Amino acid sequence: MMPVRLFLGGRKAPQSPRNLGFAVSWCAALLCAACGRSAPPARQPAPFYEFSYGAYLDAAGYTPAAPRASGEIVLDAGRYTASGGMEAEPRSGGVYTGDAGEISWEFAVEAPGFYNLEVSYRTEKGTNSQIRRSIALDGEILHDGLRQAAFNRVFHNAKDTIVVKNHNEVRPDSIELYRETSVFVDDPQKRSLDPYLFYLSEGPHTLTFTSIKEPMTVTGLRFAAAPEVPSYAEYLAAHGGAPRYAGETVRLQAERTGGALRALRRSLPSISVKNAVFDPALEPYHPYYIVYNTIGGDTWRYPGEVIEWELEAPEAGLYNLSFKGRQSIRRGLMSYRSLKINGETPFAEAQNLAFPYSAAMANHVLGGEEPFLFYLKKGTNTLSMEAVLGDYGGPYAEVSESVRALNDLYRRVVQITGLAPDMYIDYEVSAKVADFLPVLRNEYRRLKDVVERLEEFTLEKGSDTVMIEKLITELELLSDHPDGISRELGMFKGNISNLASWLITVGEMPLELDSISLLAPGAEPAPPRANGFRRAANDAIRFFATFFVDATKVDSDTAVKKNVLKVWIPSGRDQAQVLRNLIDERFIPEYGIAVNLELVPKEVVIPSSLAGVGPDVALSLEEGKVMDFALRRAVEDLSALEGFNREAEKFFPSAFEGVTFQGKIYGMPETQTFPILFYRKDILDSLGLRPPETWDELRTQIPVYDMNNYDVWAGGQTPFSSLVIQKGGDLYAGGGNDYGIKSGLAEEPDMEAFSELTDFYTAYRLPVTVDFNNRFRTGEIPLGIADYTVYCTLELFAPEIRGLWSFAAFPGTAREDGTVDHRVVSAASHTVMLTAAEKRGLKDEAWAFIKWWTRTDIQAEYANGIEAVLGTSARYPSANPEVLVQLPWAAADARKLLEQFAATRGIPAVPGSYMTSRMVDYAYKAVVAGKAEARETLFLNIKDVNAELTKKRKEFGLSYLNQ
Repeated sequence: MMPVRLFLGGRKAPQSPRNLGFAVSWCAALLCAACGRSAPPARQPAPFYEFSYGAYLDAAGYTPAAPRASGEIVLDAGRYTASGGMEAEPRSGGVYTGDAGEISWEFAVEAPGFYNLEVSYRTEKGTNSQIRRSIALDGEILHDGLRQAAFNRVFHNAKDTIVVKNHNEVRPDSIELYRETSVFVDDPQKRSLDPYLFYLSEGPHTLTFTSIKEPMTVTGLRFAAAPEVPSYAEYLAAHGGAPRYAGETVRLQAERTGGALRALRRSLPSISVKNAVFDPALEPYHPYYIVYNTIGGDTWRYPGEVIEWELEAPEAGLYNLSFKGRQSIRRGLMSYRSLKINGETPFAEAQNLAFPYSAAMANHVLGGEEPFLFYLKKGTNTLSMEAVLGDYGGPYAEVSESVRALNDLYRRVVQITGLAPDMYIDYEVSAKVADFLPVLRNEYRRLKDVVERLEEFTLEKGSDTVMIEKLITELELLSDHPDGISRELGMFKGNISNLASWLITVGEMPLELDSISLLAPGAEPAPPRANGFRRAANDAIRFFATFFVDATKVDSDTAVKKNVLKVWIPSGRDQAQVLRNLIDERFIPEYGIAVNLELVPKEVVIPSSLAGVGPDVALSLEEGKVMDFALRRAVEDLSALEGFNREAEKFFPSAFEGVTFQGKIYGMPETQTFPILFYRKDILDSLGLRPPETWDELRTQIPVYDMNNYDVWAGGQTPFSSLVIQKGGDLYAGGGNDYGIKSGLAEEPDMEAFSELTDFYTAYRLPVTVDFNNRFRTGEIPLGIADYTVYCTLELFAPEIRGLWSFAAFPGTAREDGTVDHRVVSAASHTVMLTAAEKRGLKDEAWAFIKWWTRTDIQAEYANGIEAVLGTSARYPSANPEVLVQLPWAAADARKLLEQFAATRGIPAVPGSYMTSRMVDYAYKAVVAGKAEARETLFLNIKDVNAELTKKRKEFGLSYLNQ
């Protein structure tokens, strides 16, 4: 590994021994903070191969000195074989490939050797997420990196200028730019930027793409050697005759077009502009109105994400490049970027640009003491930066492998000791697990090496090494005293989990940019920060503005103060702004109805409405709150309005059941969630099991998990209502308007469901409460019931098990005809029309808004809009199944979700229903914690349920039973 150069205020520090590194780094931090200039180290990263890829190269006989193939093999993209449900058709000189199935091309090789694979493609309309394909050669996926090869899309702003409404700028919408792109297939995690090598022997071969996510048109396939990237010295020699720019500094705003910046493009719509207010030196700036002045930050942090700027150079020549920005999220760590100019990497060092931590804005002049010179042609040039792992690539891969090995070892140890071993028992783990000590010692050496490598390029012991060093200490202890595993097991598990969390932290490379400067060589960029007086004045203005500026309103300039529809949304400002944009661009032009949109907490909707100051339409209310309104006659019966049946056809009936009372429906569905069964494929395969389809199968499998010291998460109380329905029961008795007149818990299906549910925690001794996400991640719980939205959480926060887990339908009950009843109770949120709308003469306008808001196209646009702003973790759980398939789900996963979605059911609204949940909870806890008898305990609680149901029915003037 090349030595790190550290720049102190633009001067080169001598290379220091490690014992001086800490002092040097602290001096650097202080001087950089003082002068506002940061010079990120730029050097060519050491060659590194991810483990499965390295094993493939070794098996193929590759050495770094081995020559690449000199020729090229061009495949005919139009001659293909489609299978597995692949939608493929010739299109515009290539072949369109759908989001599912396989497509193969046959070709022959005359000159064997190592080749790179270049794919030319054109993006097609999809769900705006990254295109993913697995790539196989002759029917075999050669290594893990080819399981999910990534192909980027390109997005740009829908408008050239940022719209201003009510003095606030509106975040611009992103639209896709459909264009043809050619890339060499490389590591999707950007641990290394060298294109993958494929060894092709002489003779016939088959190349196969399997669609994982998103369609695309393949326009070209070519095996050839990728162009070699020169060193900086070679690059400078090639451009040594070019003149050095001597003009004025050209400063470009990184977040918006204008001036010399002609275009701004991103690989994902979620890479968004930000309203930063921490420094009045940001451009543009306003102390209290929303002005977007930076781009990136936490929305530009994952490897492979790209921002591309199209800029005008005043003349051809050599320039210095300076980026005004900050990496303020990963304290003690650096973020890395790979730079391209006009689509090409200028030199190897530009692939490894480091941006150190800085709480404030700093000028990052690329190259340090002797800034790099970049050649730009006169006129339009493109400059792009891609998030990469840089120097962290090798350590990241090493730690990933260590987490895998230690998790595997932990699971095998737990199979012997159980999750709560007796510290006084010698389990003879080192004898029963043959490779116990070898694995500990190997991972000890691996992690020690990782820490040393991290210190080499950071020159300090930072937060990036603390968690690793804790595990190193424990590995050393266990290697010397293996009998201590019974005492250390909990700590061992915690340290492995922390190491996996380290991967998440280090795998994110956030960077926030304010501006880009084209400098004359030797010129200094403008100061990046305002002086102390200006910052203090700014803070004072912002403080006093809080007394006069109402931040709850998301008004349009077109809104007026009377005869305007008042809509309340209880969400975040980002969601409200996306909806505001949709209202202004889609609703108002189509219907001519002005709308005031306001941000409010859910808790104030009922009191405000009863006080006569509430909204005409309220969004995103849970079923229970909707019924609180309905019973107090504060919301309208939507089913009585014209066109309701046509609007309701978009949803499954379950979406309405929780807001239906005595034949009237009081809400239109927005979101709907339901539980599914998550499972670890690797662990189930090792046990010879498949995901259980029925509860009986689950009960049969539990002893197998138990014998191997694995836990199963049965979902706590969540499955109870679903079990009742699967058994043909109901939570309430009565028909028609008398539904809910008394509890149905005394009926046999309910009793049987409660008994079976509690048996999981008494007879089968399953855990009563768990941290499912973490324990599923470690493998302690390889099977569990959780809400389907957990999928996105696992995708983002458990990268070390990506590809090792999946999900199946909610466990069902076998029917007499041999089919399985997978019905599951769902939870939904709704839009309601308040009776205030009719009092204000705006009932028709409110109904028009509700119909527009729940339209499939509007809901899809809103869902994609909030995911573009907030990322995958904010994926919208739409109640409309047609919207769900337009979101960035993998095709196979979307199909499974839709199958379960169709089997959802709701619990009809009943006055006093909260008492049912409360008494079932009391009974459940008495059984699983107090060892009470299940049927008797549930039966004793039914009296309180019936008393509350009767009380509420009397209160609201409904029929009731005399107790």
